[in-house]
Amino acid sequence: MLKFDMHMHSYYSFDSLNPPEKIVETAINKGLDGIAITDHNVNRIDWDSLQKKYPQIIIIPGIEVGTAGVGDILCYFIRDELTIKNPLKLLDAVHQKGGVAVLAHPYHHRKNNFSYSPELLKSVDCIEVGNAHNFKNIKKALKLTEEFSKISTGGSDAHWLYEIGNGYTLLNLTHKEAEDENNLKKALLNAENFHTNNLPFSVKFSFICSQSVKYLRKLHLLKSYN
Repeated sequence: MLKFDMHMHSYYSFDSLNPPEKIVETAINKGLDGIAITDHNVNRIDWDSLQKKYPQIIIIPGIEVGTAGVGDILCYFIRDELTIKNPLKLLDAVHQKGGVAVLAHPYHHRKNNFSYSPELLKSVDCIEVGNAHNFKNIKKALKLTEEFSKISTGGSDAHWLYEIGNGYTLLNLTHKEAEDENNLKKALLNAENFHTNNLPFSVKFSFICSQSVKYLRKLHLLKSYN
C-alpha cells in the first residue's frame, strides 16, 4: 500500500505560500509515497522537472477548479488550466483529457439544506471524504459514496507545510507500478481507504493565515505567483 496525500496547495494558489519544492521535500520527510498538488484554478508547476528532481516520490499533476453552484472539483492527471465553471461540462473535459475528477470536500461551507444533483454525483469518479479541513462533514460525505457507489479519497488540503500528510489515500500498488500513469489511475479509481486527522484548532489557524495571504495579495502587499 502506498500513502498519497491527494490535496494540497503551492504558492501558485491565491491563499498559500508553499514553494513546490518544499512541498515535495516535506512530503518525503513525512513518509508519504505520493502527492497531488492541486492549486486553485491555475496549473503553473513544471510537473516533469519536479518529478525528475524527486524520483523517490510520485507526483500527480492536478488542479482544483471552482465551479458554479457546486464548489470545487479536484482534477487529477491534468497538466493545463481548466476554466470551465459549469460542473458537468468540466467533468466532460476532464474525462476527455484522460483525467480523474473528484468532488472536493463535500458540504464544506455549505448551508445545511444544500444537496448535490444525482447527475453530478454519477459523473464524478470519486468523492473526497477524508479532507482534513472538512472533518465535520465526513459522515455526510461517506453517505454520498454509499448511495452512489463511489470511491472515497483523502487529502490534507494543506495550505501550509505543517499540514501535509494530515489526510491521505491508500493505493494498492508498488512504487514501480505507480510510475506508470495508467496504473496510478486504476489504483485511484479502486482506492482501498483514506485517513484524516481531526485537528480543529490547526484547521482554524490555517484558515486565518490563508485568508490573510489572500487579502494581502489583493492589496498588492504580498507577491503573487499567478
